[in-house]
Amino acid sequence: MKAMATAGLACDESANGDFASSANHYKRAAGIFEFLGETQLPKWVARGSSVEEKDLPVEVTIGFCKGFKILFLAMAQQMAVATTLMKVGTPNYSVLAKLCMGIADQIEEGVTIMRSKAGLQMQKIDKTFFTLLTCQINMQRSFSSYFLARCLWDKDEYGVAIAMLNDARIGIKTRYTATSRGLPEIDPKSPLRSLLCDLDKARAHMDFVMRVWEKDNSTVYFERVPTSVPQGKKLAAGVNLMKAVSYSLEDNIEPLPLSVPGKLPSAVSPAGLQSLDPPPPPPYDALKKSDSDLARELQEKLNAGEDL
Repeated sequence: MKAMATAGLACDESANGDFASSANHYKRAAGIFEFLGETQLPKWVARGSSVEEKDLPVEVTIGFCKGFKILFLAMAQQMAVATTLMKVGTPNYSVLAKLCMGIADQIEEGVTIMRSKAGLQMQKIDKTFFTLLTCQINMQRSFSSYFLARCLWDKDEYGVAIAMLNDARIGIKTRYTATSRGLPEIDPKSPLRSLLCDLDKARAHMDFVMRVWEKDNSTVYFERVPTSVPQGKKLAAGVNLMKAVSYSLEDNIEPLPLSVPGKLPSAVSPAGLQSLDPPPPPPYDALKKSDSDLARELQEKLNAGEDL
């Protein structure tokens, strides 16, 4: 499917460090899913079909198309954050905090859409996928708090910055229960095990910054550190900058009636499909020739003066 292939290309480009191209391909994938979920699939449904949604592949159901559109826009924004962090110099921590919060909000919105509009289809998807999304939501909220802490520290609000950084550290730790804050536990045998090394590095970095800040505050600034982040210092909402790249089919293309393998739509008759089948190959026996037959044909061509 073109949308998933485009998203796969975006993933490869991200792994190669080409975050700008990756963002563009994620936006294109989002545009294809937007077209499917808001234009093409509703048209198919309106034409009438005997196919039930539960029998369709996950990626061609309206609920999942709308959810994946939001998810891929969130992925595109992650690439924008990565591009910013790769630049030389101190980034705008306030903007990064808002972007990360926006990413978390979008992933959460995408999951909510899939749960509400494609509940039956969710059973077909590996649970690891949703564990990954839960990790992403909590990681992005943690990164948002981290960047906001850096912003507050640069503004000389040392005590609140330490409280905010502590909040970020809690958000990126493995949670103890399903309802507590933090990341879900990742099994070492899970496909998500590749995240463990990067998570350990992120935690170690935050721990290092916390040690430095606490030392500076206890020896230089002497600001009181609140037990929790004041409500007025928290972000009210994130920011979403990415828009899906518009996609459409070529003009005058009439799609086939919606169907699943093994079931023919009523508009297409078996006889009509049979007329399109290529002719059967000749029997195997007709293709076999003995050595003597081949020798006889060659001799006849030689006697007639023909080229071999």
